[in-house]
Amino acid sequence: MNTGHLHSFLDAMHRLDIKGAASYIADDIVVRTPIMHEPIKGKVKLLPILTHLLAIAETYEAVEVMTGKDHFAVIHRFKFGSVEVEGVDYVHQNQAELIDGLAVMWRPLPAVVAVQALVAPILGVPALKLVPAA
Repeated sequence: MNTGHLHSFLDAMHRLDIKGAASYIADDIVVRTPIMHEPIKGKVKLLPILTHLLAIAETYEAVEVMTGKDHFAVIHRFKFGSVEVEGVDYVHQNQAELIDGLAVMWRPLPAVVAVQALVAPILGVPALKLVPAA
């Protein structure tokens, strides 16, 4: 697979440019993310969530891209105010080199919960809360 579209997508993410990023996403994308129980299926469902995330993000930085036969792993950082998330996205591209699969892995857990609470209203789900161990 050609990394050109992936790097253009990552450049748009770095600029927090939803229109630019959206142009590299397939209509039938499936996203698995720690902020939702069920996968997000379809560009139409993903774009409002991604739009909201980029609107509230201060920064997005792709640190490293690892390339496989038909997939990529992108190590990245997001910053939302005082909340910083580190992650790895496992990215699959279709034959047209549009992103059609994304598995999002974020850490640390308190930051993931904080970001989920920021997007819960747009997701239509309750905000998650960390509960202290008994």
